[in-house]
Amino acid sequence: MAREYPKLVGDDGKKFTITIDRFGKGVMTLFDESRLPQDAVYQSQNMMLDQDGVWKVRPGTAEYGATLTTPIDGAGSFTKYNSDNTTTTYAWVVDNGAFKISQDGGSWTTKSGVTWTTNKPISSKQINTRLYLGNGTDAMSYYDIGSSTLTAFTALSTPVAATVARTGLSAGSYTPYYRYTAVNSVGETAASTTATVSGGVNKPRDNWTTNTDYCTVTLTRVTNATRYNIYYSDASGNEVYLDSIADPGSGTTFNYIDYGIATPNPYQVASEIIDSTGGPKYMELALSGNRMFGTKDPNQPYRVGWTGTGQYMGAFNPYYGGGYVDLNKGGDERPEKVVHFRDGRGNSVATVLTSNPNGAGSTWHVSLTTLTVDTLVIVVPQAYQQQGSVGTKSPRAVVEYRDSVYYFSPKGVQALGSKQSILNVLVTSEISSNIRDKINGLNNAYDHLICGVASQGRLYWSVPFGSTTNNETWVLDIERNMSWALPWTVGVKQFFEYTDTSGVIHLLGVPVSGTKLIEFGDETLGDSGTAFNTTLESGLIHWDKDHTTWARIDKVYVELARPKGDISFTVAGIKKNEPLQTVGSIEITDTVSNAGMGADLFGDFLFGDSNENPTTFAQASVVKYVRLKNKMFRNLKWQFSSTSINARYTPLQVVIKGTILPTSDPTSYKAS
Repeated sequence: MAREYPKLVGDDGKKFTITIDRFGKGVMTLFDESRLPQDAVYQSQNMMLDQDGVWKVRPGTAEYGATLTTPIDGAGSFTKYNSDNTTTTYAWVVDNGAFKISQDGGSWTTKSGVTWTTNKPISSKQINTRLYLGNGTDAMSYYDIGSSTLTAFTALSTPVAATVARTGLSAGSYTPYYRYTAVNSVGETAASTTATVSGGVNKPRDNWTTNTDYCTVTLTRVTNATRYNIYYSDASGNEVYLDSIADPGSGTTFNYIDYGIATPNPYQVASEIIDSTGGPKYMELALSGNRMFGTKDPNQPYRVGWTGTGQYMGAFNPYYGGGYVDLNKGGDERPEKVVHFRDGRGNSVATVLTSNPNGAGSTWHVSLTTLTVDTLVIVVPQAYQQQGSVGTKSPRAVVEYRDSVYYFSPKGVQALGSKQSILNVLVTSEISSNIRDKINGLNNAYDHLICGVASQGRLYWSVPFGSTTNNETWVLDIERNMSWALPWTVGVKQFFEYTDTSGVIHLLGVPVSGTKLIEFGDETLGDSGTAFNTTLESGLIHWDKDHTTWARIDKVYVELARPKGDISFTVAGIKKNEPLQTVGSIEITDTVSNAGMGADLFGDFLFGDSNENPTTFAQASVVKYVRLKNKMFRNLKWQFSSTSINARYTPLQVVIKGTILPTSDPTSYKAS
């Protein structure tokens, strides 16, 4: 929307009124003060947009829950579905390497069974009755909600060599070689050493007579294995997948009979080294298409893995419907985060955001189809890159909200969604152009720390602004013109929501330092009982488009909704042959006082100061004014501020009343 100016006819004694009662464009720091729209602000601190585009003081923060020992490396909530159709919701943390749960801010109960490496951020996803946890360093584990037990995937032992006997075959020059592996729900062991038939056999395998000629392979059971994969070759060391057999459930040994019917798969070679039965080490977990996806395994940096479905949801093993794909393997991009989204045609797919060294990265889509080979069902991935897309280096900053995905990138904050009026196309669009200078002020070496959450129509991101830790929170108001409010002078390591037993939703954060979770609350004063400063500052307000018209201003009015505490309102302006300076200031308390020059900094300029006792106003709105004594100005700007812990205010409008008067140009306009 274009800037509004008084409708002037001539310039002799024309009175005008400028009413600013909308602030819906939010903070625009990229603009010069003289070019800022009147419905935007040049800077804010600890403020947020509300209602139809007015500002109010942000929520305060308070400690939530019982004391922890720290470091707190992860937190969240999970839901237990009870037999009587009720639900119980718990908050959880990984505190000093231990998993702990709590209800309604009560004491923390430690669940034994798994210990995590400290100072490694942990992500989680609840599926079925399990809460899966990963940190990219330790093998994945899960908390079984039904049985209240914490379980780590335990690596299986490598199987010992099999023994092989022939039936219906005689000794000969053909030698069948067998190896086998043990399997659990997340992986497969390295293969056993090779075993063969003493003396060989007299026929090649393809010529065996069905049910007459066969080899009996005797396997030794491996504790906790669920299946065994059989590998075969006619040359030692080249064994490939032949068949799979379930664990019999009892005994020390059992037999697999090779009748020569199963077809070897030349693409699946027996591994001599890799053992994945201890579970993957994915740092980031996500749900898409009734599967769990994982990324950022340090041993497989290009890998995107997924689980099976149904009873095998949570099983990453390909023999249980899981699988993986390596994106751009060996290239400069690596997967960071999977989100459940859609392709350009509206089909639901797993969408992968990647990063590269310059911070751009890209967006990929991974769709899964099934292929049946004999009795083996194989999940086949189809991965393709979205043209012209941008990825992220900040997986915890990825927020899915309504029909878009929002995330931070060194190239700006991006929104992934459909382009209006263009069919079958997904695009990434920067939504931070108005604060690009602030984006450039982030410490890119610590972009991975940025975390975000969506709550009540707003997106909250905690960021490291000129810092090595998250020290500020920035808010994007989705419901009010995609406008920014920043900064809040509080940072967290992670956001999450927790619904207590009374149904109240708590917006919680993991503190950067401290021994308790913190809660953001509208009725909370200060941050943990300490006051925070607020500021709301306009750009320069001119009387005409060419910025050369002068006016005599008598009063600047301000209307506040239900103000509480000690609130300052200050007006600055440019007078003839003078720089921008304070021209009036009031303290909105039980009296109104004019103040001259003082010692409060307003940007780079000094403004007036008054220290009076705060008063709570019961009125729906309060109107006050600053008298400027009919002085001549080329422009004005205004600022609200507060320092008291109980300060609450919502500016409804700022009204400037003046008279356009003819005057000569200031001498300062002349070139030297």
